[in-house]
Amino acid sequence: MEEHEFLSILKDNLSIQSKWILFTLLQADKQKDHYMKKEKLWEQTNQNYANNEGAKNNANETDSILSSRYVLDINTARLEGAGLISFEQVGKTKFYKITEFGKYFLNT
Repeated sequence: MEEHEFLSILKDNLSIQSKWILFTLLQADKQKDHYMKKEKLWEQTNQNYANNEGAKNNANETDSILSSRYVLDINTARLEGAGLISFEQVGKTKFYKITEFGKYFLNT
């Protein structure tokens, strides 16, 4: 299997929620805020979605891409399993960041 085929399959199978989480972590990385606390990731992903998709579709700003913490947990676990994000745990708090592979993936 060629690299582009692998990346295409991965891109096709990522949920829309996972794509928005990845996009949010890429934005944070560009702003030198490399690690993002789980709660902030949840809030910021929903905010990014509302600002971008909500404006396109005249949706209500309260519309969320991540409707619950459960949805966030599932999607961060998928992204971590794919090697697109990583995390550090300090006490009970998880801090997430995009990996180099995650950046590469978004730029292909």
